[in-house]
Amino acid sequence: MIGVQRKEKRLFYLKNYWMEAVKDIPNIQFYTSMKKGFGCAIGVVGFEPKRAGSPDLEGFLFNEYKIHVTTVNWENVHGVRITPKRLYDHKRSGPADHRATGVRQGMRQELKRK
Repeated sequence: MIGVQRKEKRLFYLKNYWMEAVKDIPNIQFYTSMKKGFGCAIGVVGFEPKRAGSPDLEGFLFNEYKIHVTTVNWENVHGVRITPKRLYDHKRSGPADHRATGVRQGMRQELKRK
């Protein structure tokens, strides 16, 4: 058993890794803090002006990268919630690199659509 604290630490690392990789995309908006103690595994990201992710973004991330996302369109939060599939989730490159590449590509495609 790897223990709850190690799982939490790993999930927090994976979330922050992909968030760091996409933070320089123009008009990106984070709704989840990257600070310790906030967000753990779940990251919510959207775009300015506020708009939720499209079904195309959801489909792309899942079909191409097996990244599960849920569209969030609630009060002042408009974007996608990205959650890890597993702690260690890909065979080729590391899971964090794979997730970051997928999210980065998906976000850039989404920006081109709108």
